[in-house]
Amino acid sequence: MNEDIDEVLVEQASGEGEFEGELWLSTDGKNTVRVKSSTPEGRKAGLKWGKLVYEGVKANYGTKQQLNMETYDKTEDLGTCLKCGAKNLRSLKGKVYCSARCWLPKQ
Repeated sequence: MNEDIDEVLVEQASGEGEFEGELWLSTDGKNTVRVKSSTPEGRKAGLKWGKLVYEGVKANYGTKQQLNMETYDKTEDLGTCLKCGAKNLRSLKGKVYCSARCWLPKQ
């Protein structure tokens, strides 16, 4: 499966069956390979083509998870709290808050 993705996209399994194949590339990394046929032979040929395209896309662009891991910056600087000067953190919901939790009442 070391075929170039460009070659696989233009190749339709010669004489093996009729099918329609589509590749949707997305900037968020959720790429889609779609195959459609009305005959068993076409579905078989389309599945073969779809697998080759899928593997080629995965090899060239990676998966959505890989893309997210590459763009996620763990060293994000969120600054410091204006009230107490402690380092800010990001919550699981994405909001920035004071790591010292200075807004909470003292106990």
